[in-house]
Amino acid sequence: MIWTERQPLEPASGGDVGGDWQSGKAYCRRWKAQLPDDHWAVIIDYWYPVSGPQSPGIERQTEYIICTDPEEPGATELRADIRYQHVCAEPSEAMARKLCAEVDVYDPMFDWDGQPR
Repeated sequence: MIWTERQPLEPASGGDVGGDWQSGKAYCRRWKAQLPDDHWAVIIDYWYPVSGPQSPGIERQTEYIICTDPEEPGATELRADIRYQHVCAEPSEAMARKLCAEVDVYDPMFDWDGQPR
């Protein structure tokens, strides 16, 4: 599949996606790829600082969505899955933004073929 990043090509505000443990601003990036059945595969990759009973650090939350409109994946979602990864790093907004910005095409999340995970 050919993945295209949604504009702007840099981390954007990701809102409050991390629940009670999110301790700062989230950053996200979004990519889309058209599937053979005219549906869309969308990956939204969030990074945010966390604190709480677990180790402080950065949480990565990656959403894998199949939808009919890649500009409104939540409203047109047909199927979705979320994966979490804890990164041992300074729990700061600056670090969350840096890690989000460093994601490149060699990241394993781009191996997704649109099938259920």
